[in-house]
Amino acid sequence: MAYLSEHGASRPDNKVEDRSHSSYVTRTFTNHIAGTTDVNPYWALYPTGNKLDIKLGYDITDYHKRKARGELLPYTTWVNVRQTSLDLEGYLTSNYNKTGASTTTEYSPNDGGPFLFAYHEGTPYPYDTGVLNLLDDWINERGINPALYVQTAASALYSSGWDALTFLSEFHKTVQLVRSAINRFRDLLANFEQYYSRLSKAVKVRKTVSALLQEWLEFRYGWRLLVYDIQDINEALKGLKEKSRTRNKQRVGSNFSWVDDMSTFREYGSSTQTYTDVRHVDLSVRGSIIADFVPAEISINPFITAWEVIPYSFVLDWFWNIGQSISAISFLTLNTQYTSASGLYCDVHRIASLDLQWKTYFSGTWKQEVNQEYTIIKRKPIPVSITPMFNNRFDIPKAIDLLGLLDGFFRGALRNWSIR
Repeated sequence: MAYLSEHGASRPDNKVEDRSHSSYVTRTFTNHIAGTTDVNPYWALYPTGNKLDIKLGYDITDYHKRKARGELLPYTTWVNVRQTSLDLEGYLTSNYNKTGASTTTEYSPNDGGPFLFAYHEGTPYPYDTGVLNLLDDWINERGINPALYVQTAASALYSSGWDALTFLSEFHKTVQLVRSAINRFRDLLANFEQYYSRLSKAVKVRKTVSALLQEWLEFRYGWRLLVYDIQDINEALKGLKEKSRTRNKQRVGSNFSWVDDMSTFREYGSSTQTYTDVRHVDLSVRGSIIADFVPAEISINPFITAWEVIPYSFVLDWFWNIGQSISAISFLTLNTQYTSASGLYCDVHRIASLDLQWKTYFSGTWKQEVNQEYTIIKRKPIPVSITPMFNNRFDIPKAIDLLGLLDGFFRGALRNWSIR
C-alpha cells in the first residue's frame, strides 16, 4: 500500500472582488429638544458588489513534467468560494418621545446595503472563514462522513469484477431457485383450472401477505442477484479480451438537501427584533480515488465470501458497511499506489429579513432584506479507511425485506396469525 501524499506549494491569493465602492452605515442622531444633530459613520461594511470568486489551492512541483512522464500525482487541497448573486436593502429610523425628551436615530446605508443588525446576526458575505466552519457544522450535524465515500470508492474499484468464489459458494441455491421456478410454472400449466378456482374464492389476507413477502425476497435476493451475476460474467469475459488499463479511477457520492433556520431574537432598549435568516442548502458529497491498480475481472476472495455467506450479514450491511470495509482492506493490500480525496459541492440560497416590535415611547420605520446565493467547493485529500463506518441505507424496499425475513424466521407466522 502506498498512499501518495504531497502537500504542494501554496498558491498566491487568488481573489476576484468588486471593490468599486464601500458600503457603510451612517448614524444620524437628532435631539429635538436641544436642536442638535450628530452625524457619524456607525459601522464600516464589506464591499457590496456581486462579483466574488475566491480560490485557495496548492501547486505540485513540476506538475506538467511529471504528468507527461505518466506519474500518478496526488490530490491536493482546494477551496473555492463563489458568490453568484447578492441583493441587499435596509434602513432603520427610531423615534423616542417622552415628556421632556424627543429624539430621532436614523441608520442609513450609503448604497442600500445591510445595516448593522443584519451584519451582526451573520454576515451575508461568504468569504468569511465562518462560512467554511458553517459547512463543517452542517455535515457534522447530519452525520455526513466524507471519509465514508472515499472508502466506498476504493471498495467499488476493487469489486468491479465478478466475484466467482461467492457465486460458486451460493451456486446450489441458484440451482434450487431455477428448479423451483420451473416446477411452479409446470404445475401452473398442468393445473391451471385448479389455480384459477383457488384465486376466485375468498382467501385469507394473512396467507396472501405471507406468500407475497416470500416471493418478494426470492426476487430481491434470488433473481435480482442472479441477473447481476450474469452481467458481471459477461463483463468479465469481455474484459478478458480487452487490454486493461494499469491506472484506474472511481468516484461515488450522494446528494443532500435541507433548510437551515438560523433566525435569532434580540432585545434592545428601544425594541425587540426577530432576525429571520434561512439557508436553503443543496450539498453533493463525493469520494474519489485514482490508483495504479488493475481490478481482477474474476476475483476470488475468501474473506469477502466468508462474510457474504454468513446468514443475515447483509442486514448488518444496511447499517454498518462491514462488507465494504473488507473490500477496502483487500484493495489496500493488493494495489501499488493510489491517491484519494473527498469533495464537497455546496449551493446556498440565503433569505433574511427583520421584524421589529417597538417598546413604550418608541416608534419608527425599518426594512431589512438579504437575498443571496453562493457556492462552496472543497476538496480534501483523505486516505482510504479500513474501519467499518455507520451508513444507514435502510429504506422502504429494505423495510419490506425485513418483514419477509421476520415472517420466514418465524416459519410463516403471518399465515397462522389470527386477530380473533
